[in-house]
Amino acid sequence: MQRVALIGYGVMGGTHANAYKEMPGAELVCVIDIDEAKRRKAEETLGVRTYATFAEAVAAEDFGILDCCLPTFLHPDAVIEALDAGKHTLCEKPMALNVEECKRMIAARDRSGKHLQVCHVLRWWPEYVKLKEVVRSGKAGRLRNVTCTRIGSTPLWSWDHWLEDVERSGGALIDLHVHDIDWVCAMLGRPKAVFASASEIDRATGPAHVYATYLYDGIAAFAEGAWDQASGFEMACRVTCEDAVVSYSSAQNPTLQLQTASGSEPIPFDKVALDGAAAEEGNISDLGGYYAECKYFVDCIESGTTPSVVTAEEAMQNIEIAQAEFESLRTGKSVELP
Repeated sequence: MQRVALIGYGVMGGTHANAYKEMPGAELVCVIDIDEAKRRKAEETLGVRTYATFAEAVAAEDFGILDCCLPTFLHPDAVIEALDAGKHTLCEKPMALNVEECKRMIAARDRSGKHLQVCHVLRWWPEYVKLKEVVRSGKAGRLRNVTCTRIGSTPLWSWDHWLEDVERSGGALIDLHVHDIDWVCAMLGRPKAVFASASEIDRATGPAHVYATYLYDGIAAFAEGAWDQASGFEMACRVTCEDAVVSYSSAQNPTLQLQTASGSEPIPFDKVALDGAAAEEGNISDLGGYYAECKYFVDCIESGTTPSVVTAEEAMQNIEIAQAEFESLRTGKSVELP
């Protein structure tokens, strides 16, 4: 049984907590949050002990895993403190706001000998997992292009409005669009270069709607990320191959389809069935992918296996590409990736 402490009881913290409630092999022993109201909510909702700081929790509780769901600008120090204290650490995406902070986190992992996994949830999202499996099987023919979309309204619900502050969240480009940076890399590997444009860039919140083209030899890849929709949320991925198109969209029914010259057919996939409720805020409608990523990490620790679905180095690469996109927005030119 792996004992877990959760730091940061906001939208994502609540989602991870719900996942642990459903998970054999894991026990959520405490929640850490500086906000007294959130601590009271955790005590009432989860029935666990709560603490204001990691130092208080580590002095009072016996746990082997820290699950970090703090705001992004707080990730590096919290993760490094946990690793240095000898705790395996699960960290919500994005890993950090810049590559230098990611390197600090990886150095802490290496000196501690503990495991660090960053939660790029699409690697475990059932439809995305199946889509990749179908494309890699060759059933649709040679891959030609990948198009990703992730659009929603500005998240106004975050603690202290940190998501609306590009200095603390990276704005839509890093907090939201990084999902599809990661997915393009999961499908195609590291791009040679990136070109980005944006419909609007606000000094405080950053780009509201980002369009990015990733350059590969013989394959086209594109991703759109936005926080400027009036309402609602949609995520999608379309992979065009020689013989068919494999497409997922949260807005289409069925959500996962194989499209050929003769028509469309649904693609069956294994959905994670859970009784727990999803988060009360944000755009989270299904616990499945979040449960799967947390369970994967718990299972790796339980079995003594190094987590490999997404490595910390890959999570750092996503931030490197995001930084290249910011540079492309600044210069109006494509940016090569060494």
